[in-house]
Amino acid sequence: MRFLLVILISFFVSFGAVAKEYNVLVGNKVGSNDSLYMRTFMAASGVNYQIQYMPGASSRTALDYLLKNKDKEILMLAVLNLPMNMVMSDDPVPLSSLEWVGSLSGETSVLVTNKQNSKINTFKDLQKKKIFFARSINFSEDIYNLVNSRVGTKFEFVKGYKGRSETLLAIQRNEADVTNSSTAGDGISNFKPIVQMRMSRDPVLANVPSLNEYVRDNETKKIFTFLLMPYTVSHPLLLAPGTSNSVLAQYRKMFDTVVLMPKYKKALADLKLNDSPVSGLELEKIFKSYPDGAKLVKKALAR
Repeated sequence: MRFLLVILISFFVSFGAVAKEYNVLVGNKVGSNDSLYMRTFMAASGVNYQIQYMPGASSRTALDYLLKNKDKEILMLAVLNLPMNMVMSDDPVPLSSLEWVGSLSGETSVLVTNKQNSKINTFKDLQKKKIFFARSINFSEDIYNLVNSRVGTKFEFVKGYKGRSETLLAIQRNEADVTNSSTAGDGISNFKPIVQMRMSRDPVLANVPSLNEYVRDNETKKIFTFLLMPYTVSHPLLLAPGTSNSVLAQYRKMFDTVVLMPKYKKALADLKLNDSPVSGLELEKIFKSYPDGAKLVKKALAR
């Protein structure tokens, strides 16, 4: 999974008023979902802004910029998608120290198979025999290797596909049995969903079980609660560590206002982007498990 980061830099004037123009730094390429989400959000907010792109290195450069500037008179707004390679970094992202504004999308990662002719109908079918899993070049196998070892699936990866569109095409062509997709856009409409890669069912897929329903022990539950955070909160907005409570409240109010605007919702629908915002308070609860989760995951992968 890619690490996607957008940083919004705002300079304060006296009494904490925010300047009228925002400089937005996107840790991904033009036209990416991160760019589309941020442009849509900023346009709906009605403020003036300038946008630049900082792709590459899984956006670690942009993240480092965010952390290095935490003690300066600069306010940052980030869109983050936490990947496995950052979770397992020797210098992990201090998520528990960041100030969470809200998430623009809570899209769900889903394992899907061919709707017409696949014999895979339930999660138990993934545990019975070898299952060929189509994966893209940038896709990390670590999470699904842990699903194999901790939950009993039998995934074997079919590698080399350039992106999600190719892995989904592979399923349609029966080149593999399953792949990962999401509830965003048309990600699952033409496929049979088998299991949600999250710890509770997304109401959008109320009849599809979550991975948590097949986890039997507390340690494994803690591991996957931690690992599946990015699949539950896909595009959160955050402020730099040390941001004052008053500023955080101001941005949470801005977030809560924009995500309810009809023009914002229509713009997301036109772009086929998922519209399932998550509040900043809920994000705080989600990311509190970060420190303990990291230790358990490292221990599990070392076995």
